[in-house]
Amino acid sequence: ARNGVIVSVDGRGAVTLHWPEKQDGPTKMKAGQHRLDHAYLLDDAPKYERFFLVTSDGPADVPAIVHAAEALASSGHADTAPLHLPANYEQTSTFVRKVNP
Repeated sequence: ARNGVIVSVDGRGAVTLHWPEKQDGPTKMKAGQHRLDHAYLLDDAPKYERFFLVTSDGPADVPAIVHAAEALASSGHADTAPLHLPANYEQTSTFVRKVNP
């Protein structure tokens, strides 16, 4: 894939765009490993944080991906269901379960 977007959904239903930093930012990726310019600190949102890497060969529609994450967050199944995206996108997710006191 030549383009990518990283977005997360937490147990409170909040959606965060991690890369690109803005919805109108470039999504083109170079080959190899990449590091973001900033770290992400888990907050006090309950239960989980789920990160999605969405990739495509062509330019990624960041607003559409964020909208799909918002729809998933409000669905009640953000911990298990995939993002609803067109077939030209691939997605991978990483689930972080939180243990809150």
